[in-house]
Amino acid sequence: MQEAIDTASIYGSQKDAAQAIGIPHGTFRSRYQAAKRAGLHLSSGAQKAMNNAGLNGVEAKGGWIHNYDSETGNKTGTTRWTAPVETSEDVLGRMREAFEGMTPLAPVLRPESTVADLCNVLPLFDVHWGMAAWGEETGGQDYNLTLARDDLMRGMEKVLSRAAHADTCVLLLGGDFLHADDDKAQTPGSKHPLDVSARMYKALDTGIAIIKYAVTRALEHHDRVLVRVLRGNHDPNSHRAIAFALREWLANNDRASIDMSPAELFQFQWGRTAIFGQHGDRMTPTMLALKLADVCPFWTECRHRHAYTGHKHNLAAARIGGLNWQRLEPFAPTDDYGSSWVNRRGMKLDTYDKRDGWVGGAGDPLERD
Repeated sequence: MQEAIDTASIYGSQKDAAQAIGIPHGTFRSRYQAAKRAGLHLSSGAQKAMNNAGLNGVEAKGGWIHNYDSETGNKTGTTRWTAPVETSEDVLGRMREAFEGMTPLAPVLRPESTVADLCNVLPLFDVHWGMAAWGEETGGQDYNLTLARDDLMRGMEKVLSRAAHADTCVLLLGGDFLHADDDKAQTPGSKHPLDVSARMYKALDTGIAIIKYAVTRALEHHDRVLVRVLRGNHDPNSHRAIAFALREWLANNDRASIDMSPAELFQFQWGRTAIFGQHGDRMTPTMLALKLADVCPFWTECRHRHAYTGHKHNLAAARIGGLNWQRLEPFAPTDDYGSSWVNRRGMKLDTYDKRDGWVGGAGDPLERD
């Protein structure tokens, strides 16, 4: 266990450390976690204080160590200590390890025909992948990884079958794709406790798999696919791991790409049409319109401007100056925390023409038989 702690400190990555000492990554991870529980990552003084308090290395976050003279037994002072914690970079590194060595996307056959001037936008907001919901408690639908997977696959098939045969598809993951940002099962900002149906590792693993499925199906219906992963208040760090994993998966594909911009505003021009996206938690719709009018490089070139937000889990729309804004219904059903809200969800696709702007769309209310 001590070797696991020391080697991880040297190499900075559990996977690299495992390779260095010649053991499987899973074995190394188990040893490293056991070492953390034993407090081997702490100093000898901190370990002593931890043992005196009857805590393990995971529970011990810090405290006061009382110092005594070895000869007289008199107290000579106190020392405040804080246990090492994982930084955001540590968490992101651990998430990226889960997707190293990912097999690139194999070539997907082009559709027989598409309309060159059309673009389909498929916005997926508030999926809350990994959330747990019990319908008896919430008054809505049950929700877990299996149900979410089935809902998304069925919803994709419905909206794609009803959509126009457009040249391009924009798959916009609009924030809160993941319900939790780590294994603490609480929102990073407010520390609100979350009902989760899986550990973070499994939620990431299965979440990436379902996005890969969505991209593949979109490629079967369009000539080109653009993916963007936006930050949400539930997944301010883990959304980056998803984006980097998708970038590696799509690295050698000439028909699919991912927008890796670090900005939390998505901006996309399609002829005289501008498409925008933001999670919806950091600015009002009016503030969003003013911000876009100020920073968008193609604002004045476009006659038709459309912005998507989510976050509040209810449907709304308005024209604000030169911007058509809509707040989408969530993909996920309500959990216990939101059970007093409107119990509606949905999945939609909008079709835009380079000259005429919005010309149609398709939707699915995500009802189950």
